[in-house]
Amino acid sequence: MFTLTYHIIVNETLPVFMHHLKQLNPVTHILAPTAASMIIGIAIYYSLIDLVWPLSSAYIFLPVLLILAIVITYYMRHNNVKMDTIDEENEKRAKRRVGQ
Repeated sequence: MFTLTYHIIVNETLPVFMHHLKQLNPVTHILAPTAASMIIGIAIYYSLIDLVWPLSSAYIFLPVLLILAIVITYYMRHNNVKMDTIDEENEKRAKRRVGQ
């Protein structure tokens, strides 16, 4: 369940990330992840119907997980946490290979 929620979050942040990299393709970075998120959302919905305790605690944990993701995103944006792009990572690997 939480893995599915994580995938929805990743799917919906992909367009923003790809836009920052200036590699945004609407079909593969917006349409496909959104369709996948809707399918995952349906799976989560039918998984949560009529849960009994302690499984019904998922009703509390899912919103908490979403709020946590928003807080982490806010922190990363306002504290200039730098993430390497694929190109930067490939450059680092190439430099390491040359140095060997």
